[in-house]
Amino acid sequence: FLFVAVINYDIIDLPKYKFFVGGAGGHRTGTLETVYLQRPGPVAIVTLHMGRFYDTKEGENATNCLRERKKEYAKMYGLKYFDEEYFKSLGEEGLIPYRDWMVEVPRKKGKFNKLRYILHLLHKYQYSNEVHWLMWVDADAMFADYNISIYRKLDTFINIYSAYRQQHTLLDRLSFRLRSPKKDKTNLKEPLMILAKRRNRWMWWENEFRQIKRFVDDWNDGVFFIRASPEGYAFARKWYDTFVHPYDYFWADQKALELLLKGNSEAMSQTLLLPQTMLSMIQEFWYIKNNTWVVHFPGKPSEEKINMIRNTGLCPAYF
Repeated sequence: FLFVAVINYDIIDLPKYKFFVGGAGGHRTGTLETVYLQRPGPVAIVTLHMGRFYDTKEGENATNCLRERKKEYAKMYGLKYFDEEYFKSLGEEGLIPYRDWMVEVPRKKGKFNKLRYILHLLHKYQYSNEVHWLMWVDADAMFADYNISIYRKLDTFINIYSAYRQQHTLLDRLSFRLRSPKKDKTNLKEPLMILAKRRNRWMWWENEFRQIKRFVDDWNDGVFFIRASPEGYAFARKWYDTFVHPYDYFWADQKALELLLKGNSEAMSQTLLLPQTMLSMIQEFWYIKNNTWVVHFPGKPSEEKINMIRNTGLCPAYF
């Protein structure tokens, strides 16, 4: 049987999805029906613009553009918005303490401010109807196309997750690229976290200890959603408590997430892992593709990053 909820929606029309309902093992042997899906709950945009990149005049201009485009997008869709201004107002007493191992390596503890901030907000809103989801957007990322609704995006992601858990076929053309969450006892209808994976690749970098070259399973936590609920808070706390060896501090929060998901089948089953382009575009060229929702500039030297931001054409008032 198919249950269709009666809904009210006040910002945009909801998308329609085609489900093949019935048939053994969720195969396409049942009847094709159109389902109107419920809009996700309220979302808050969360970000931090802090660090050496923002100290120069051009870096300041780039930062102002990155920040304003997030603010404008949040205002356009009626979203709460939290950035470094709110973060600084909390003080150390308003944030979870650093773990002892986080302060053993210079500059390492700053890598976990993202998680400390997220944990504070999840704790604040876990029982509230004001925020159901947090969307983290890295400082060096911005919204490119304001016409792409966050609610359409999130609605799509939630129902991809739900469809796979129910062994229905949804967006068949993408099924070979999406990782199906494993069954578990939680019976979640929504994921606790939605993030992207780029590709497996060789990378090298140098830190205080040694040069490292290795095959990287390239998870990306520069743009992701996490559910503001007690379960979402517990998930983020596990992430924060995951030990990262000092050799891997360069992207410490990202490495911790990788270790958590690889070593915990329950955490993996609560996560929707998407192809990178469904969540954000990693900017590696001097142009932005059509229909790009979020564009991200990770892992680039400051000057190159500033030039790439300038050349998007999205920041004419700042350069």
